[in-house]
Amino acid sequence: MNFALNEVQAMVTKAARGSGLDWNFAADAGRAARWLERQGLDGCGSAHAALGDVPGTVSPILTGAWCVDHARQLAAITRTETPVRAPIMFIGFAAQLARLRHGQPVGVEFHGSTWCTDGHSVSGPMEQPSSEPSNILLNLDATMGKPRPFCSRATPDPEDWAGLERLAALTYAPATDASRASGAGAGVATDND
Repeated sequence: MNFALNEVQAMVTKAARGSGLDWNFAADAGRAARWLERQGLDGCGSAHAALGDVPGTVSPILTGAWCVDHARQLAAITRTETPVRAPIMFIGFAAQLARLRHGQPVGVEFHGSTWCTDGHSVSGPMEQPSSEPSNILLNLDATMGKPRPFCSRATPDPEDWAGLERLAALTYAPATDASRASGAGAGVATDND
């Protein structure tokens, strides 16, 4: 299976809503996942992991959004006090932070790997990073390395995509006899599409 990047963004946004996040955070999650997939990183898998509940960890979506909202108050080197689940997702928020800083690179370190983004592209190891929880070190005085090549399509793991679909399904309104009688849904006798 492969999907257009806008399909990834829409699916992750709906899944985030289904997991209980409000619309603003859900939209942030969708944009971050799309950006990661464009960089050739696992945006769908990291979003699926980020939307789970791992005791003793914090959400990369909420943590990332907080960092973007408080960009002016961040110290040049900032470390999370609590492990962040699916820390790769945080790189998408670091990209937003770099764009707010007019392309000044932002570094993100976790699991011993350093990633750097100028908001447009990302540099870092060629292998996929682990989604295991980790503390994050945010460096506002980073230097970009060689950017990773861009991808135009996403090829998520089928299990991650199915997990996102299950969460997204929680946002659907249940069918009722009244809605069916009024012609909602496909397959009714008056459906001429």
